[in-house]
Parts: sequence; structure tokens; C-alpha cells
Amino acid sequence: MYAKRIKLDSEEPPFPIKQLFDEILEEVFTHLKPKDQLSCRQVCHLWNDLLCRDTRLLKSSVGIHLEIDSEAEIHSEHPIVPILKQNPALKIRKIKLDAGLFISNNGETANTDSLQEYFSQFNERNLVTELKITFSNFQNLAFFNIVFTMLELFDKVKILSLNVDEMDPSLNSHHIHFPEKWDICQWASVEELHFVYFEWDIQVFENYMYFCAKLPSLKVITGVHGYNEAFYRKYSDKIKFAYFQYRHLDALISSNFGIQMRGVHILCNNDYNDVARIWNFLNNNQKELNDISLTLDDIFHIEENLMRPFESNINYDKVRVLHVHAPVDDEQAHRFQKDLLMFKNIKKLYVSFTNFGNCFFGHDIIESLPKLEVVEYLTHARTNTITCNICFSTLIKSVKSIKKLSLCMPVTQQDIKLVSDTLLNLEDLKLVKFSTNAENIYKFWPQMLKLQDILIPFQTELLNPNILSHFCKACPNLKNIRMFESDSFSETILSAFVEKLSKLEKIQFDNGTFVVQKIDGKRRLVKK
Repeated sequence: MYAKRIKLDSEEPPFPIKQLFDEILEEVFTHLKPKDQLSCRQVCHLWNDLLCRDTRLLKSSVGIHLEIDSEAEIHSEHPIVPILKQNPALKIRKIKLDAGLFISNNGETANTDSLQEYFSQFNERNLVTELKITFSNFQNLAFFNIVFTMLELFDKVKILSLNVDEMDPSLNSHHIHFPEKWDICQWASVEELHFVYFEWDIQVFENYMYFCAKLPSLKVITGVHGYNEAFYRKYSDKIKFAYFQYRHLDALISSNFGIQMRGVHILCNNDYNDVARIWNFLNNNQKELNDISLTLDDIFHIEENLMRPFESNINYDKVRVLHVHAPVDDEQAHRFQKDLLMFKNIKKLYVSFTNFGNCFFGHDIIESLPKLEVVEYLTHARTNTITCNICFSTLIKSVKSIKKLSLCMPVTQQDIKLVSDTLLNLEDLKLVKFSTNAENIYKFWPQMLKLQDILIPFQTELLNPNILSHFCKACPNLKNIRMFESDSFSETILSAFVEKLSKLEKIQFDNGTFVVQKIDGKRRLVKK
């Protein structure tokens, strides 16, 4: 490499660091830890170029997550290939693949030859350690053949995720007759297997039990949905996260397999009575368990008023995420608020109420939810205004430590001001609708200095440059804007967003997404 000095601007004072030759900088970089080298890449273009063009400078290299989604063009070179050739320090470590790209004949035939040809353009496939394969269809042999081919291509994968989404309820899973090639194969590198597949039936369990037998080094299984005695007997020492109904947990307790899980998602319903037995098992038997997600559907009987959703004598301290979906009247809304006091360790709260009264939360401020970070609150009512202002005020003042808030209820400018004044750590805000009598929402938008992400409805007042300027000054640190009920903005308005929001990365409308890129030294929005 030839010695090259950094060009100095004669009008600027000569900083000593700028006078160093490239070779000296490279020598300095070699003595840094990988973490510090990555920090140095952010200093300037020159340092980034020096660090990326020589593999010895980034000792652990820079791991890239390659996502090949349904819009990928599989018959041409992937855009990242030339970038990898120019920057040898960049390495693909993780791949997410939409298997549907290589499956035809209504989801029944895997085009494995095309799959192999497509991935032949990527070198150093042995560096990929994480693989996620998704398929928006039912579980079948075509999907497993895609998995087979990917594991053959990337034989050092340690973490494997399989995401099968049964879109059409008429497309039921079935027992798969695996071909002979499966009998002799094994993938010893895979240590973790993560499933995303809801409503497992006996065929799904049998298919996955056969597949797991091909992973001799498997240590962790997560995402199992439901209970199957044979599967749990064989893999009880590996299952660490699962989805259950109370009846599944009851069967698991009776089996006495000695399983120790780290996390569970429980769907509570009204067809199980011995709740105390379940929670005694979770709290006292499961020593490694510290992450419970609890979902309650239709927890109240409006007409009969029979059911209390939570038992006051049960310890819910392991619950980190709480989902509640139910019709409620005023009394039940107030009761729900009091029951929240039993969940002192929750980090995420998701509520969807269909209102048969005015109240949707309660009138007493809760002071004992210090770990709460995310709140999503949705109310279904027949009015275009918030049905109880006291409930809204109490809700906001009870969750003042949160960083993320999503509201699906008709808010006014005064409501937004309350959010701004109360939620001082807010980084992510989603407002799905404004009240019909709300005016000048953006003209008087309050300061939200920590806000980075926002989802809001479009209002014509934003077309006014002065109002848009005020909104940007009120939220100067926005990185992502999602605006719905609007097809697009004019080029002038889009440019104003980029000019006034120095940290802006993306704007999304109903018909497209724009990302900020530097072109000829200037930040511009480019349609994605």
C-alpha cells in the first residue's frame, strides 16, 4: 500500500491526527479490540475505508444479517455481493429466507436446484451461524426440503429458526413421509432450534420429532405449541420455551418429566378451574423460569358477571408480559385496574377492551409498576371521543416510566399534551386516531425530546411549512415516521422533513417507504 496523507483544508487548523499516514493509522487500529474498531468506523469515511478493506484490522469481522424476503429477485445477483467483494471484512453471519421464493405448484414443490444456484454467489458460507426460514403456508415436505438444502449449504449453522404460518385454516398439516436421503443425514452443528408455528396438532409434533432427531448436538428447543407426551418425553431436557393452555400445563405436571423451562406463554381461558395447581408448579417447581407471558381472552362474563380474571392468592411475580382481550363494563374496568397491582414485574402490557360502559381503566393512579416499558391500549367504543377522560388521565399517569406507547382511541391535542408532560422517557409513540373534533393537532404539538419513532394519522395542516417546522422542532430526534391515511407528500414537504430532522432515517406512507441516503454529500429521501 502506498503512503497517503489526508488532504488538509488550508483554512482549518491542522489537527495532529489528520497528519498521520494511512499505514500508521492501520498499525494503531490493529492494537484495538474489535468493539473499539467498530467505533472507529463511525469517525469518518477514511477510517471506515481503512478498517473495511483489510481483514486483519477487523479481527472478528463485521457480521451482516442478510434478509431475502418475498420481493427479492432470485434470478440476478444480490446487491450485497459487490459490496462484500469490495469490503472483505464484511461477513454474512445470519440469513433470513422466505422459503416461498423457491416453492411452486401451490406450495407443494421445492425448487432446490434454483436455491443452490442462488446461494452459489455467496462465498464463505461456513461463516453463517444463524438461519431463519419462513414459509407462509402449511407444514409440508416442500418446506422441509428447503430446510434440508439450506443446512447442506450452510453446514456451520448453530441457531436454526423455522417459522411456518398456516394462513388458510383449510390447509391442515399432515404426516410427512420423508424420502430416503433424510435417513442418512445429520446436522451436528445445530445447537438451538426455535419454532414459530401455532396450533400444533399430532402430525406437527410427529414431523418435528423426526426432524429433531437429525440434530444430534441440539441443546435448546423453543416455541413448542401445546403438549404431546411423546415429544416432551424425548426432549424434556431441551425444551426451554413453550406455548400452553392451562390444560396443557396440567398434562405436563401429571407427566412428571422433570422439565425445566426458562419461559412460557400461557393462554388462559374459562375451561380450567385448578389455577392454583398450575401457578404452584410455575413458581415453585420451575426454578429456571423467570419469563411468563400471560394472555387472557374473554375473561369477563358481562351478563352473568361470574368470573374474576386473577386470583388474589396467586403470585404473579414471574409474569413479564400481560395481554388482556375482553368486553368490559365500568365495574370490570375498575376491577381490572386494581388487579394490575398483582403484576408488579410486568414490562409489557397489551389491552384490548370492547366497552359496554364509559370506563376502560379506572380512576386510581397506580404507583407500583416500575418495570413497565411498553403499553398498548385499544378500546372499542361507539363514540369518536374518549369515553372517560378520568380513565385516560389515570392510565397515562400510572405508566409514566414507559418508553413505548400505542393508543387506539380517539385522542385530542390536550390528551397528547398530557402524554408529553407525563411520559418523559417516551421513545416510541403510536396514535391510531384523532378525535373528530380535534383541530390544530400538529400546530400545537408538544415537545417530545426523546421520541425516535412515531406513527400518526395525516392531517392537512402538515402541508403548512410553518406547522411542519413546529412539529419537527417539537420532536427533533425522530428517526422513523409512519404516517397513514395519506398516499404521499410533495417533494418540498419531504425535503423539509429531511432538512429539519437531522436524525431521520425513514418515512413511511400508505403507498411506499422512503429512506434517507447521502447523495453527493447531501441527505435525500430515496424510495425503497
